Amino acid sequence: MLGFCGFEGIVFQWKLLNSTGLVNYLSFGIEEYKIEELYIISELLSQEPASFKSSIKNHLKEGLSFPSAREKALIELLSGRIPENKLKHISDLLKKPNFILAVEYVKAIKRYNMNIEILPIKREGAGYHEKDFNKKYPSASAIREFLKRSPDVEIYDFLSSAVPGHCVEIIKSEIDKGKGPVFLENFELLLLDILRRSFKEELSSFFDITEGLENRIKQAAKKASSLHELIGEIKSKRYPETRIQRILIHILLNIEKELVLSKTPLYLRVLGFSQRGLEILREIKKQSKLPIITRAAEHKKLPGTARRMFEVDLLASDIYSLALPFKNNRQGGRDFKMEVIRSL
Repeated sequence: MLGFCGFEGIVFQWKLLNSTGLVNYLSFGIEEYKIEELYIISELLSQEPASFKSSIKNHLKEGLSFPSAREKALIELLSGRIPENKLKHISDLLKKPNFILAVEYVKAIKRYNMNIEILPIKREGAGYHEKDFNKKYPSASAIREFLKRSPDVEIYDFLSSAVPGHCVEIIKSEIDKGKGPVFLENFELLLLDILRRSFKEELSSFFDITEGLENRIKQAAKKASSLHELIGEIKSKRYPETRIQRILIHILLNIEKELVLSKTPLYLRVLGFSQRGLEILREIKKQSKLPIITRAAEHKKLPGTARRMFEVDLLASDIYSLALPFKNNRQGGRDFKMEVIRSL
């Protein structure tokens, strides 16, 4: 259920970590180590005063995108409270993707009073969205782009200089077995099929579709012949590309609004562990009140909404398998055949 993102997804993830009873620290990458500014912004956003909300609405009416409207409203709120030079720096920080994500992390921790301490790490190398392959530390975006474009030999040469050796071995092994790589573009025909045969009323039931967006999606699906064209037809200042991509994934996986209303984890699913991880897992079983699932078949014991959430997980695996390069890997029910990963 971590497929839905934005602030709701972040809250869900932290509640999931918090429910283990063992997580005390959160470490993440950040472009600039500006902790004071991070806390100032997060505190204000967690409170969301009425004047701030009103300012965002006004800027949206002016035609600004939501990120730009929020940035402008925040600067207006801080104006007069902090020095002008620091205000300018905050404006710059709000344009940095990892810093924005860090703000959402701290905002969630503050709003839900979680006992988690942050440990930011200054990011080095390429920026979040940079697709330059020649940087010492290329971004995940650059690595994905390279995997899309390049023949096998070039892939491994590039990866060897970009990620740890054991990661290269795993990627090479999965590619050799025909288990990847898989990208959102691999599902474009399936998505267009779903959108064209769905009624607008059905589309409106999916998570994060609001304000009549289903009409825009339906119209776009008639015009578009590719995922790129589809997103281009739907996106706007109000709905940027990344949000449209998330919404399309919600539709693909049949994630409806009703299913995520609680925004609360209802089970813990174990995918793998080391010997040390096994010790931690035993401790989680003592501390956590949530049921712990180690085999897919155990989900049948879960009650109502929890079971439906798990079934979305199962569906995600089955749909993902349809895009795998080798046909013999595309059978459904793969989660029931896979064992928990164990390592030394």
